[in-house]
Amino acid sequence: MRGRKPKPTVVKQLNGNPGKRALNKKEPEYPCLGSTPPDFLDEHGQKEWRRVFPMLSAIKVIKAPEAALLAAYCGAFADFYKLSELSKGKGFIVKAPNGCPMISPLFQALSKARTEMVKLMAELGITPSSRSRVTAEKEEESDPLDDFI
Repeated sequence: MRGRKPKPTVVKQLNGNPGKRALNKKEPEYPCLGSTPPDFLDEHGQKEWRRVFPMLSAIKVIKAPEAALLAAYCGAFADFYKLSELSKGKGFIVKAPNGCPMISPLFQALSKARTEMVKLMAELGITPSSRSRVTAEKEEESDPLDDFI
């Protein structure tokens, strides 16, 4: 398919439907995603899930089909975290078996994990630029005196 990826209807609604085009009224409705992180994520991935999930569910952008996307992001975050810890105090240039300098495989893996993590963050709407495109309306607080009017 050519062109830009279509935005989900919920995102268009949060943005106030700036294009004023008709919204998809037949978009599938999916159940909300449970807050429990998947078991296959390690400690760092599960911690990131618990940090990010409440923010994404509060604006109703994340549903059950996005479970794999969020898990992939949390896994990439965990990989990035572990590789960052491994690379502390080590140089990014190492000697190849033939003695020539080369970029460390650890640095290459760290760079790949970082790139994957940032791409997934943009898909989930949690980078500053992707977040700035979404406006969430806050629910109005009810005034207890309204019941008497």
